[in-house]
Amino acid sequence: MCKYVGCSNKCPYNKCSNKPSKNHKYILKKKNNGPLDLFSKCKNNLTLLVFEAPGIDEWKNGEPVSSHRKGSAAYKFNEELQKQGKNRQNYDIVEAVRCFPGTSTKTDNQKDPKELKNAAKCCQKYLERALKAKSYTKIVCFGEVAKDSVSSVVKTFIKQNNQHYTIEYLKESVICLTHPMHSKTLSKDIGSNL
Repeated sequence: MCKYVGCSNKCPYNKCSNKPSKNHKYILKKKNNGPLDLFSKCKNNLTLLVFEAPGIDEWKNGEPVSSHRKGSAAYKFNEELQKQGKNRQNYDIVEAVRCFPGTSTKTDNQKDPKELKNAAKCCQKYLERALKAKSYTKIVCFGEVAKDSVSSVVKTFIKQNNQHYTIEYLKESVICLTHPMHSKTLSKDIGSNL
């Protein structure tokens, strides 16, 4: 049994192992869509960006938030960073879910939120490792899954103070923003929080 609250080691994508389940409904044409170490770490960065899950392009190249496909969350995020003269190399980046979740059977471009949250619970040990890698001064979460994962890992409640949150246990500043795919204020969010 996994030590994380809510995780029964029944990951909807991968059964918390390196091999996808045989009945995995999102199997890619390649043999393994199990966990990747989707953590982009740079030496002197004290800001960690936490995103929800890899898209197909991130899955293929093994680098978080790296898609160049127009319309993807990564493309929107990276394009906005560039517009504001910021460089993604100035941030450590991690995905709360390490497996490629595919898309919902109902739509072509949305992940199933319930399955995504369950998978994030099974990936919390990897997020914990990323959080402990450095003494981050700021953690920026993009989306509910990322926020919930960070909150669960530190095993404390996040106290809300407007849009900024403080995790008492770690003493970092945690900022929770809307996922880039759904944000109507991405430019403002990046400009004032990164």
